[in-house]
Amino acid sequence: MRYVNSASTVAGGFIGFFVGFTAGMAGIQAPHLAQVLTLLGAFTSIVTTFLYYTYFQPKMNGTLGKRACGLALVREDFTPISLSQAVTRYIMLGVGCIPLFAGVIAIFFSGRKQGWHDKVSKTVVVSRDFLKSTNANAPQGHLEQKKAA
Repeated sequence: MRYVNSASTVAGGFIGFFVGFTAGMAGIQAPHLAQVLTLLGAFTSIVTTFLYYTYFQPKMNGTLGKRACGLALVREDFTPISLSQAVTRYIMLGVGCIPLFAGVIAIFFSGRKQGWHDKVSKTVVVSRDFLKSTNANAPQGHLEQKKAA
């Protein structure tokens, strides 16, 4: 499921790029307008994804895609991440994509399936079932507590 989530993240980036590129191409008759629209599209894409990641990751233990896949983003000790970790993770995701996505490809070769962005921000993606079984996040209230039998 983690690979599905990673693919959806990359797809979201391509959609943002496509919107900016299309906006720029729409103004091809007016070169200055094309530049403005391209920059506006790129800026909108960066700001939107930044707000999306930095809001959902600390508040909901991951993005909507991670929730749909039954995954959760937590610290290495299985507690919820902080806002600073979410910002660091977002920035490092961008940095890790620059050298031919090497930081993201590292997920396939890491024992804990961590990319550069996970290692630097000290986070790990785990299944929500695992967190529920360990009840690690219960004090923060992000996940349902196990019912005492």
